[in-house]
Amino acid sequence: MRVYLTGFSGSGKTTVGKLLAKSMKCRFIDVDLLVEERSGMSISEIFRLKGEGGFRTLEQKAIVDIRNNADHDLVVALGGGALQSPDIRKLVLGDGQTAYLSCSARELYRRLNPADDRPLLYVR
Repeated sequence: MRVYLTGFSGSGKTTVGKLLAKSMKCRFIDVDLLVEERSGMSISEIFRLKGEGGFRTLEQKAIVDIRNNADHDLVVALGGGALQSPDIRKLVLGDGQTAYLSCSARELYRRLNPADDRPLLYVR
C-alpha cells in the first residue's frame, strides 16, 4: 500500500514518513529531496531560477514517476504545497492512503525559524 503524507512545511512529513516506512518495512520517498536530486539544485535555487511554477512542474513529474513505480509499498512525503495542484490531487488521492499531518502555528514557527531554506516562508 502507498501512503502519502501531506501538511504544511515543518509539520513532520519527513520525520513521520521515515518512521512509518520503517514500521511498514517499505521504502520512504521525500518528493522535495527527489526533485533536488533530479534537478541538481536545492529547492531554494529552483524557486529563484525557475519560480514556483517551475518547481511545481518538477514536483508533478516526480509524483507521476512515483505513482507509475512498480513498487506499491511506499511512504511518500509530499511537498507542503503539492496538493494545491488539481492534477497532483487526482494522482495522489486515487493511489493509496493520504494522511494530513498538522501541528500548531506556534510549533510550525519554532520549527521553521529561521526559514532560509523554505522559499515560500522566507520573508525579506
